[in-house]
Amino acid sequence: SIWSEVKIPKFEMPKNFQDFTFDDFMKVLSFEGLFCRLNDRFYNAFELEKRETFLRQSNIILPDYQRYYDRLNYELEAICFMGFSTYFLVVWDYINFARKNFIPVGPGRGSAAGSLVAYSLGITNIDPIEHGLLFERFLNPSRKSMPDIDTDFSIDGREMVIEYVSMKYGHERVAQIATFNKLTSKAILKDMGRSGQVSGSLLEKMSGMIPITRGKPVSLNLMILENSPSIDFRQLYLKNSPIKDIIDKSIRFEGMVKTTAVHAAGIVISSIKLDEIVPLTRGTKGEIVTQYPMENVELLGLLKMDFLGLKNLSMIETVVNFVNFKFRNSVLSLEADCLRPHFDSNTYNLLARGELEGIFQLDASPGMKEVVSDIRPNSIQDISSILALYRPGPLDAGLIPQFLTRKRETVFFRYHLMELKPILSETYGILLYQEQIMKVAQEMGGYSLDQADLLRRAMGKKKLTEMQMQKKTFLDGCLNNSFEKNSSVELFYQVVGFAEYCFNKSHSTAYAFTTYQTAWLKSHWPVEFFSSLLSANLGDTEKIEKFVFQAATFGVFVNQPCLNTSDVFFFPEILSEKQSFLSFGLGSINNIGEAVAVVIVTERKVNGIYESLTDIIERLTFEHFLGKKTIESLILCGSIDKVGKKKNRNKLISNLDQIIKWLGKKQKSQSRSQTSLLDLNWISEPITFTRKGLSENKKGKYQAEKESKESELQILEKELTSLSDINFSLLEEAESILLAGSFFPQEFIPIYFQNLEAAQYYENFSLKKKTKIHLGVRENQLINQLYNETKHIWFIGIILEIQKYNISGTRIMLKLFIEDISGLKIGLRFIDFREMATTKQVEIQSKFFPSSGVNSIMIGKKVYGYGFFQEDVNQETTRLVISDLICLSEGKVVILTLNPVQVNNNSIHSLIKTVVSNSPSDRKDDSFLVPILLNVEGEKRSEIIRTRFCITTKLAKINVEKFKKLGFRCGLFKLN
Repeated sequence: SIWSEVKIPKFEMPKNFQDFTFDDFMKVLSFEGLFCRLNDRFYNAFELEKRETFLRQSNIILPDYQRYYDRLNYELEAICFMGFSTYFLVVWDYINFARKNFIPVGPGRGSAAGSLVAYSLGITNIDPIEHGLLFERFLNPSRKSMPDIDTDFSIDGREMVIEYVSMKYGHERVAQIATFNKLTSKAILKDMGRSGQVSGSLLEKMSGMIPITRGKPVSLNLMILENSPSIDFRQLYLKNSPIKDIIDKSIRFEGMVKTTAVHAAGIVISSIKLDEIVPLTRGTKGEIVTQYPMENVELLGLLKMDFLGLKNLSMIETVVNFVNFKFRNSVLSLEADCLRPHFDSNTYNLLARGELEGIFQLDASPGMKEVVSDIRPNSIQDISSILALYRPGPLDAGLIPQFLTRKRETVFFRYHLMELKPILSETYGILLYQEQIMKVAQEMGGYSLDQADLLRRAMGKKKLTEMQMQKKTFLDGCLNNSFEKNSSVELFYQVVGFAEYCFNKSHSTAYAFTTYQTAWLKSHWPVEFFSSLLSANLGDTEKIEKFVFQAATFGVFVNQPCLNTSDVFFFPEILSEKQSFLSFGLGSINNIGEAVAVVIVTERKVNGIYESLTDIIERLTFEHFLGKKTIESLILCGSIDKVGKKKNRNKLISNLDQIIKWLGKKQKSQSRSQTSLLDLNWISEPITFTRKGLSENKKGKYQAEKESKESELQILEKELTSLSDINFSLLEEAESILLAGSFFPQEFIPIYFQNLEAAQYYENFSLKKKTKIHLGVRENQLINQLYNETKHIWFIGIILEIQKYNISGTRIMLKLFIEDISGLKIGLRFIDFREMATTKQVEIQSKFFPSSGVNSIMIGKKVYGYGFFQEDVNQETTRLVISDLICLSEGKVVILTLNPVQVNNNSIHSLIKTVVSNSPSDRKDDSFLVPILLNVEGEKRSEIIRTRFCITTKLAKINVEKFKKLGFRCGLFKLN
């Protein structure tokens, strides 16, 4: 019967092993693989005869090999007894194919990372013994069920592996799995509303009232109950009969299937032809797809595999390829030792600073940045803990603050029983993983690990009858192990309480590996990393803008797109000594996209560079049938600025129609074998414009109606590339951007004593250290008082427009439209002439509002200023209030050079704060303030850290001398 057993495809044995059984062949592969794993890991590049000397010199104890082989034997016996050898060989085969063909494979996924057999076969890259992962969490000998090994591949690599599996087992035996998209409350409300007599705006408003819980909209049934999440929604339902009618109808349709799609990962591999078991169809790309969803496919006894295409693995592959191409050698590989988690300070410092853009699993939400910065991970275990903590359950239970205070040692905690310390030490006494529950049951309750897995399942699913049985077994086991009854009962309920939040440690540890790899590449190869990151998000203009900004903070700058040098994707260009540049990917330009960019670049590579606008139109529009909109986009984004002679974009846009028209006529005449009487030489001649908007060039050919305003072109260009000319112009100010940055502030905050309440707890805790800590707290309070008075930030930008508003006779407000590399901002500058010296009044008058009819000299200038964000209570928005600004060329900064040890020294922090006595809020003269920046010099590279400290221009030299006398390297520098 098709319902009775899983149809695992038949594995074809290699020629040299035809006489072996599947069990024997798997054992051979496993023992050979384990030997290679241990040899590579513990001896690595050292010769075997020298290993004893190496181990003695580095104080490394020889590993206990026996426990590895004992564990391997135990797992092999369990797998063979349950009849899953063929399954493991099938998985080993396609992963072995991927590795041989240099397809990136994830380190592991799900509970499979807990298997030493999977590690030995190369299915996973996680040593389960080193990380305390349990085989029984993956495959329980006491509960026979199919193992589930899910695998991550790169996006392109996934398609190659699916094709390999289809070729090996037959296309008629391999298919992808369908998934059904259902109507949610938000969607059905809008759809149903279109058929009723209700305004679209009201339905849109009601749809916005439906909250999202656990990633899904709340159902309409819950929204109309008495305890509805939205009282306004319920009131509209009760009082508005048309609305009530629509919602009642919507409830009937909610949850019904709306559309079908192909599952992102699910693959079916069968031993017999699939059309004999399940109905099949074709997907949009022609792939074979089951018409049943995943749950039904498994019920039919079909073997389901998960092949997930992971964007981050594609990014890692791209970075490795860029690095190897740069050095024309295999410097990095996907299996390189440096990509295996180790204690690399640069990597963990990057995470501690919260620079998480592009980091796997850590860039998903804004809240994650704060959590990572607070926890400051310094091991793979910490990264794994963060991934397990940042989920709805632990967040609701308040486990993150508890974990944070314990890790920082600002709160003392004790274990319920000292026997729990070896199990819970890596999570600071918090039950965080399901594997920890199993170990507690084993060590305290006398369970075997397969029995402990059953206990974990019962606790997680809240099965009351089974829980009562397990409670008795647990308490009896604790008593047999000489634990007190009261402590045992308390421990049982404590474990039950945490079981709801506990996460799979195998999955968390495996994904922590990939997190570390992306962080390591970002910290050591930022140019290649940002090339890969931008290319991976080619169609997301919002992310492109954000990543370009962050790349600039790393000293990596993006050049303006150019039709003759840019490629489809972003890629590193030739690097200068001080700066690194990326070529802008044409595929990220709106109205162009990847497909059109491929046509443009291929045409250039085959037939040579583009020489003029006429050449571009002739080759792209008439030969490749690209539309006028495409050419307009290329002009507006500045990609043809360097093609031929420098041309005005306004002129090109104004005459585009006429050029296309004349080229069309020329093509028709040539197709009729007639001599062309059309002369297009006039295109290269300048076109003049008058204020009336109508004029002719010298030959009197064609007219341009009106020159577009520069600001309009800037907006159009920004819509196309996410970056305007202003952005590219600012990116050229490499040193200035690194020093002053943009509207997004980076804070210089002491690592310790940030939480004064925790510090005061210390103060009362120990009499022995009371005096020392007491002084530290008081000093910290006094020094931080000035530091917290202001929330000023510094910025560099270009003023696009200035609007003046009179508030009173002597008080005015300026509304400034400023753009920096992070985007357009609106700033307010309040000026009170009564509190200002005469010379300062004259200076402001000449800068911002000279004589009528003359634009302000500040418009179009690069400016350097500081201000603060202020909440607008009435409009419920945040506005930037500018305290002062000057031309960039007049700006100065004080740079204080420290080493990494000094940066983390609380005494150095205190000394710097003590020397600096001025802030924007207590300025007593009209001089512009000078910010203080830290230049942290490491062994391999230096990094600029912005602070909130600043001093007046008059005191800048004095303070620089103070720092020098204190033994610091310090200097006063001009920005431009």
